[in-house]
Amino acid sequence: MRSLFTILLATALAIPAPRAQAQNASDLTLKGRTVNDKGAVVDYATVSVSSVQDSTKTYGTVGDDKGAFEVRLPRGDYRLKISFMGYENLERQIELNSDTDLGDLTMHPSAVTLDEVVVTGNIITREADRFIVNLANTPLAIGRDGKEIMSLAPGVWISEKGEISVNGRKGTRVMVNDRLLRETGEDLLAYLQNLKAEDILKIEVIPYAGAEYDADMTSGIIKITLKKQRNDGMEGSATMRYGHSLVNDMTWYLQPAVNLKYRNNKLSLYTDFSLNRNKSGNTVSGINQFHTGDQVTQTSGGKLYNLGSYKTLRVGGVYDIDDRQSVGLEVNYTHSPSTGNNRNDLTMQSGDEVTDVQSLYLSDNLNYRISVSGNYILNLDTLGSTFKLLLDYNRRNGDDHSDYHSLYSGFRNLDSTYRSDIITLNNIYSATADFDIALSKVSKLTTGIKYTNNGMDNSTLYEYLKNESWHKIGALTNLNKYNENISALYAKFSTRFKNNFALSLGLRGEYTYAVPSTSSTVITDKQNYFGLFPNANLSMPLNKKQSQMLILGYSRKIQRPWFWALNPFRRPLSEYSYIEGNPRLTPAYTNEVNLTWVFAHKYSLSFGTQLTKDNIQQILVTDPTNPDAIVYRFENMPHMNLWFVNLSVPAQITKWWQMTFNATGINFRSKLSGQPITIQNSIMGNMDNTFTIHKEKKWYVDLGGNYQSPIAVGNIRMGHYYTINGGLKHTFAKDRMTMSIYVNDIFNSGTVRVTGTDPSVTNVSVMQGSFRRLGISLRYNFKAGKKIKVKNVQSGAGDEQSRLSGGASAPGGGN
Repeated sequence: MRSLFTILLATALAIPAPRAQAQNASDLTLKGRTVNDKGAVVDYATVSVSSVQDSTKTYGTVGDDKGAFEVRLPRGDYRLKISFMGYENLERQIELNSDTDLGDLTMHPSAVTLDEVVVTGNIITREADRFIVNLANTPLAIGRDGKEIMSLAPGVWISEKGEISVNGRKGTRVMVNDRLLRETGEDLLAYLQNLKAEDILKIEVIPYAGAEYDADMTSGIIKITLKKQRNDGMEGSATMRYGHSLVNDMTWYLQPAVNLKYRNNKLSLYTDFSLNRNKSGNTVSGINQFHTGDQVTQTSGGKLYNLGSYKTLRVGGVYDIDDRQSVGLEVNYTHSPSTGNNRNDLTMQSGDEVTDVQSLYLSDNLNYRISVSGNYILNLDTLGSTFKLLLDYNRRNGDDHSDYHSLYSGFRNLDSTYRSDIITLNNIYSATADFDIALSKVSKLTTGIKYTNNGMDNSTLYEYLKNESWHKIGALTNLNKYNENISALYAKFSTRFKNNFALSLGLRGEYTYAVPSTSSTVITDKQNYFGLFPNANLSMPLNKKQSQMLILGYSRKIQRPWFWALNPFRRPLSEYSYIEGNPRLTPAYTNEVNLTWVFAHKYSLSFGTQLTKDNIQQILVTDPTNPDAIVYRFENMPHMNLWFVNLSVPAQITKWWQMTFNATGINFRSKLSGQPITIQNSIMGNMDNTFTIHKEKKWYVDLGGNYQSPIAVGNIRMGHYYTINGGLKHTFAKDRMTMSIYVNDIFNSGTVRVTGTDPSVTNVSVMQGSFRRLGISLRYNFKAGKKIKVKNVQSGAGDEQSRLSGGASAPGGGN
């Protein structure tokens, strides 16, 4: 094992050229046209082409309105499968040695026909380890952004703060064209909102990441594949979106965006720029009831406004050296300044003693991020064996300044004025080398190594005003450093048997060495540990057509603490509530088992359990230094067990009504130290309906919504939440223009009740951060020269970027 690791590392260091993730110039064209037994066109059929040598490599597209399809593939042997509702699947073996036109392919009606119904290809299908949402040539995508369309995928839930979960498990990562996104939270939301659904070919939901992915990807992956254009030329689009609350002036946004793609022979270049100028706000009211000491009661209410400007620029290029090699380089820059205004009124009562506190908190935040990704790929043989090298550097700077002023009156009369400056610098370096070795036409061995260095420097300064001069608050001021090294080695074997049973076995080993240091009096511990993370997946077809199958999976994962959460900081949320870090956090380990039944190729019913030790969860406690204050902090919970069931139903109800429905039921069993086990059942789901009101002129109506029932983890419980959305959209000017008008949260129902319970205090907060909102979107597509095929650069450091931020705000908000 050590010698293999040394060979791979030496190879990675010896090859300086970066790798491009894209098709080679030598790729061949496979095309055809689908018709029925009477010669009539079968439009929008789903086309899937899988490699005989490597069953994990699958290419796909959807036919157009004339039944024509075209796929670019490397030379080799393939299985072609074409599916269309109301017809038998068409399957055949293909040996692709040159550009091939299959001509007309005849599809025969199935035994069960849909009388007088115009059907389209399956929108959602299930493969052995993933769901696939096919978006090509479907009105479902018109006028939507990436966040809206991704929310319709089976088991996927996206919060307004950018937290993504699959089957109730938070922390899901997102990939675009095989590049892991670095953004998290609200930055990720802004990225997805600038991504247009009309540019997406398909979305793949992989609930359980394999051994080839980092072991801390505990909640699966969502892979977005963008449409690929062909031949030389230039292409682009310009989009403008505007939205404003219909009930107040607390929320609005303006989102212009433009992208350009250019290809000339072996060179592909691409760039895009987007701006998300927005105002967000929420109202909050709450009560703290302390059960010990003077049994103080605190009631409060307030409003918070945030004005932000999220700007992104992406520039990249790919060059094909020859038929076997290509290199690529991509640079991403993000600049996101914001200002905040938080006003809060609080009344504190203990017996006859009443004190009123009026507070004003002002914040000025400046954040930027730059990343550079370089890739190199080498095809080793004609069976699909490859070597690839990924090199990444990421830098994030954050400068947060806040001013706090509070006026006390009543039983206590005083002024409180203080300020803070928190500066954080993150640097991440990573190198990845992967070998994919084709052992036979149906078996494959994948191996790889990865090294990552994560560095964080943080300085926190708090000062209070007294006698017209500023004085340092020693207990809150500190310098913090964190350096983490992670080395990983993995191997994965996959094969398919003659009865079409498919098996995948993987094992990943990760060694972590971390050295935290701080100037505060809090003691921080070095981390030095090694972990093994096995992964297995078995798919079992239940009939010859493989329209029904059972899929059994197992994986072991790790959750490492966010960098910021390891800092021994304390940040005021109000005069009597704080959020603070915990340098004593340790990694959490999860074992997961799941079983999925797929029927009719597209409907699915999944069951599973996730058993976690030392789960990292935000909890509420009483401040040990002030019995009248509460603190939100992350702690390791001894145990948290999650059980889930998920149902996915995509359906074509009539020729003009298309529906997708997803529902997930969850059972949480969690335990805090010294407290009894908490049991909570919850359901979440969404439904979306697209009505075609004029097919030829392309007018459509959307109506959908989502719901989440009350959910509790640890000692914090969130109440139910639902929204109903609707819209009208139209495509015109030979499909170059798309316009949509929509109303989100029609019933203005975005109010959430959050309850935190500790033996010494109960906190209840009611917040509304979503309001009825009218939005307008206009998109223009343009082309110059021939259609183009633009390649994108793959990155290997997106996993670490997810730990740069994560949930730094407390659920209770203003108490």
